[in-house]
Amino acid sequence: MKYIREGLTALWHGELSVAVLDATAVTVSMVRGDFATAGSVMFMLNLGEILEDWTHKKSVADLAGAMSSECGQGLAAKGRYGGTGSHW
Repeated sequence: MKYIREGLTALWHGELSVAVLDATAVTVSMVRGDFATAGSVMFMLNLGEILEDWTHKKSVADLAGAMSSECGQGLAAKGRYGGTGSHW
């Protein structure tokens, strides 16, 4: 029912968005009595949200790792005291 609520909210605000299309697919399936299809659509939408969250978290972690690695390499290139890299 989450998808139907999100679709109605979008319509209420005058938006025609993916949420409206999702809500339409679920609602039409339920009105036709095809609860298996409605359930499958909601399952796939939920799976898509899970994958989106996982991808976002992984991207942020990878970016943070790349930035910290880059900073570490930059500091090593300058040398311990911020010089040119040579100790003499």
